[in-house]
Amino acid sequence: MNITTTKILSIAITLLSFGAGSLCYGLENNAVVIIDPTKKHQTIEGWGVSLCWWAHMAGKWPEAKMQSVVTLLTDEKRGLGYNIFRYNIGGGDRPGHDHMEQRARIEGYKASPSAAYNWSADASQRRVLAAIIKRNPKVILEAFANSPPWWMTISRCAAGEKNGRSNLRDDQYDSFADYLTDVVKHFRDKLKINFRTLEPLNEPSAWWWKESGRQEGCKFTPAQQARILKLTAAKLKAKGLIGTSVSGTDENAISSGVKNIGGFDRATIKLLSQLNVHSYHGQEHRKKFAALAAKLGKKVWMSEGGPLKAPVKGRWPQCLWMAQVVISDLRDLKAVAWIDWQAIDIGTWGTLNPNWKNQSFKISKRFYSHAHFSRFIRPGYTIVNSNNPATLAALSPNAQKLIVVAVNQDAKKTIQLNLSRFRPGNYTAAIHTTTSKVNLQRKIVQVRNGILKLNLPPQSIATVEVSIR
Repeated sequence: MNITTTKILSIAITLLSFGAGSLCYGLENNAVVIIDPTKKHQTIEGWGVSLCWWAHMAGKWPEAKMQSVVTLLTDEKRGLGYNIFRYNIGGGDRPGHDHMEQRARIEGYKASPSAAYNWSADASQRRVLAAIIKRNPKVILEAFANSPPWWMTISRCAAGEKNGRSNLRDDQYDSFADYLTDVVKHFRDKLKINFRTLEPLNEPSAWWWKESGRQEGCKFTPAQQARILKLTAAKLKAKGLIGTSVSGTDENAISSGVKNIGGFDRATIKLLSQLNVHSYHGQEHRKKFAALAAKLGKKVWMSEGGPLKAPVKGRWPQCLWMAQVVISDLRDLKAVAWIDWQAIDIGTWGTLNPNWKNQSFKISKRFYSHAHFSRFIRPGYTIVNSNNPATLAALSPNAQKLIVVAVNQDAKKTIQLNLSRFRPGNYTAAIHTTTSKVNLQRKIVQVRNGILKLNLPPQSIATVEVSIR
């Protein structure tokens, strides 16, 4: 079959634009982006980050340094305004096992089947959590486990089974559910810390959880996932933990979440208060996952994300790529919460880049790119229609403030935001722009006759804050 040059070029463009994980949604020059407030979608619960593994390290820092991190994460004006945090209930590895990287060595609360609970364990992660709650007592908290305690596992290693198979012993499911709920109960009764949800699984279908790995992990088949979810929910009820519900299943690939959650029986579905998923892989299944959640009547958390296998090199290009990931997770996955994996890490994995030896950090470009979302689209805002996939629009609860985020991954562009579907009038807008050279640079403009002309520098993110009064 003969294929013309034009057809080859067309195929290449299609692959570049829509290939798995590429997310290179282009904004055309002079594009008209229509914002429609009458078409409303999900209401945002918030933004956040998991505490492991960075809190295990930063929780050992001097008070002033540790508090500076907490401030940057939680402050709405100077920081990221995070209001969701995921606390890792550690499994703890077998004594003598020295294979996990230092920051991933999260202590368990019970060293053996016969040992008493050691509630002084995991002091550094708990210290950071306490500081966060002190700054914002209304934060939303989720507890989760990467692995059962090592002594409950087949391999006697919290990193996984020798060949990557299921690692929780068949006679330990009840014990694992008891362990998790005992920890949650202790936090509530003794520390006055309440977890809204408890997730006993983390990337349970992954093949890479193997003995002597660098971090905790445990594989569960779909049937085993349903089993531990049911047991955990039953234990929560039996222990009077009515304020905590079960979430699941935190699959690494959205496609796995669609397949496995879609196959759960009604009893398992009923006990899940929300569906958690990571958007590392299977991104082309976002809309399928959203449709499944809507069918089941469940809200969606994008509960862990980061620049895994980003198809671009360089820190700022990866920040732009990640910004598009956030947009797509909210537009197509219909997530009500977006939770980062690490707050302090190298490169674009961290919003703060560490020097662990010196117990210090620097603010990274990822911090500013993420602030374009979390600082402006606050809890209670509702996502509304915008007709371009490189943009995200949200409306405040009183409908007097509109936020539009636009990501330009290419050359300089000029676009028009069409606000004609709002009430007639001239509005004031603040445009915040970040490039590789400037951070959240602010400019005040006027919206005339429902049109805002937006000049986007090359490779930039812009957040438009429109006051509609």
